[in-house]
Amino acid sequence: MMQNVAVAVVTVGLLLAGVLTSVVHLAGGMLVHEGSVLLVISNGMRLLRH
Repeated sequence: MMQNVAVAVVTVGLLLAGVLTSVVHLAGGMLVHEGSVLLVISNGMRLLRH
């Protein structure tokens, strides 16, 4: 469970910093965020099997 929290917080932090400094465009950031959400969901489903 801590893996999921860490992935989510780190991803959001990096994307926020990237958007605020204009390194990441908003649409690209949203795409990366959705990918990280799918990663967290799949990891949670994997953990439920154990």
